[in-house]
Amino acid sequence: MNIDLHYYGTFLAARIAGFEKEEAIVIAHSAQYVDESNISMVDSKLKELLGRAPQPTVMANDEYTKYYLNPIEDWSDSQLHEIQSAWMNFHFLPGNLENEIPYQGVTSYDGWFSDWKLDAEQLKQFKLICNTNSTTVQAIINDTSYNKSEPNLHMIGLRMHVLADTWSHKYHIGTPAWYINDAGNSVKEFFNGEWLDLNFNVLKSSTLPHILDDNPETRDYFALPPMATYEGIVYLGHGRMGHLPDYPYLHYKYSPQWVSNNKGSNSEIEKDNPKEYMLGFTQMVYALKCIRNNTPFEVNKYAELEANVKEKIQNVINLRKVDQSDDWNNLIGELYGEKIVPFNKDEWHGKFSASPTAEDKKKTDYYLFNEAALNHRDCIEKFLNSKGFSLK
Repeated sequence: MNIDLHYYGTFLAARIAGFEKEEAIVIAHSAQYVDESNISMVDSKLKELLGRAPQPTVMANDEYTKYYLNPIEDWSDSQLHEIQSAWMNFHFLPGNLENEIPYQGVTSYDGWFSDWKLDAEQLKQFKLICNTNSTTVQAIINDTSYNKSEPNLHMIGLRMHVLADTWSHKYHIGTPAWYINDAGNSVKEFFNGEWLDLNFNVLKSSTLPHILDDNPETRDYFALPPMATYEGIVYLGHGRMGHLPDYPYLHYKYSPQWVSNNKGSNSEIEKDNPKEYMLGFTQMVYALKCIRNNTPFEVNKYAELEANVKEKIQNVINLRKVDQSDDWNNLIGELYGEKIVPFNKDEWHGKFSASPTAEDKKKTDYYLFNEAALNHRDCIEKFLNSKGFSLK
């Protein structure tokens, strides 16, 4: 998901769940800040204040340049740790721990410069793909409810980002893995009542790592090209599909390697984003109510919205726009009498920098978000360890 859902959508979900406007602003800002807090946004003073190294919640495109120019076939543990700590913990939450989604794909492949064979380690890694309604989702939402002495709005917002991303990033994994994340040979969109091939353009090496503008009207979309290594950086997350999973209006299907042994329609993964984004929104409202009221969160449960409100939200989700921010904000204004201020990624750090003392800095939203990021990372890794898994 993008800023339209993470900032404006999360604000609206928080208001519907009963949070006051100022609380909802902090929750929404935290949710979007997960997509902003790369290494360049981490202040050098944080380590001393936190008592340990801070955790970036995302990696910027320019951090990948070295991996495009010098493809890696055998990642070091430190490199994988950097990637997985950001992407698995905050964007592609591991959610197949009990093998709810069985591996049904390729077991060997002869191509490029080397052969590939599925092994036990890769089968175990497949259990770390992102999935909705997982035990991991349940664990982090209930942790938010029960392990707080006072409302931790920054942790709430951060975890709303993670929950929301399970709906857009389902079936992908937050580590370079060709056998999971490759998009296959074609992507089709369900458009005007029929399945049509997307105009799916592969970026040239000269444009990497930058994504060009997608155009829903002409149905032109861009994605990263394949690489001649099975663990190339383009096979991280949904890089081979560009931004398709993050667009609310898209109803599409594709054929990843992990279902390639099936026949016919069973060899395709269908993602109905308009339907699933609405489920994600109503699950967010339900989760926020559970957190606010200190009640247990259960998977496969969703908030019931007023019919007219739900219809208005669905109408926004259905709009064929790559950025629906203005439409979400217009709806917020309609429902609550005023719009919210646009997101400013530098606002929190600016106030942190202007705070004169260490104690003042520890009271800022910037510090509290970074503290929450570390605690969230620790919670995920502890939970995975209890289930017999670990990140690099």
